[in-house]
Amino acid sequence: VRDVGQAWTDEYGFPKAHMRSLAVGGLAREDVRQVLLAAGPVAAAFSGDDALLDKVVAVTSPLGTVAGADPLYVTCLADDIEAGQVTAGNIAQQPVRLEEYLQRWWGAIVAQAGQDNATLDLLGTLAAQLGPIRREELISIHASLKPSWTGDPIDKALGNLRRTVAGTAQTGYSFAHPRFRDYVRRYPEVRTYEATLLAY
Repeated sequence: VRDVGQAWTDEYGFPKAHMRSLAVGGLAREDVRQVLLAAGPVAAAFSGDDALLDKVVAVTSPLGTVAGADPLYVTCLADDIEAGQVTAGNIAQQPVRLEEYLQRWWGAIVAQAGQDNATLDLLGTLAAQLGPIRREELISIHASLKPSWTGDPIDKALGNLRRTVAGTAQTGYSFAHPRFRDYVRRYPEVRTYEATLLAY
């Protein structure tokens, strides 16, 4: 459980007599540097500038939670730095919690999808499905995901979601991290996707 200030002992309902808490810290400053170095040359430049490195650590180390930088958030931020979406000029304006970052991420996906429902159908199904789901199953469930002579909606969506979605057509697709899935599952629309999956 990533402690983000929630009452997780109540949320999960484990009997207190049978539960032990073992705190696992986040990433240290040098760990964050290594993640930036591994992300590519643009992010590596951040790792070599102590002031920028400190800003990355500050953004990804929310106060009042587990000590250290959030590993998933560091990875996402490093990818955004490498892609040029996060720069030295806007690093300080990044959300200070992964959940806020995911809110921006989801807003961008919804805005990009526009009238094209394929990406939303893919993400909604992955949020409802708690394990991998194969390509042919996705196509059988949603007409929006069927390929045509003008393109392949699944491949197009995955091209924009490689960091978010893991798997292959053969092994099945799922969210790359349960925290992505848990964020999307907050939306009531996911219940419709659950019902569609059950009907299938």
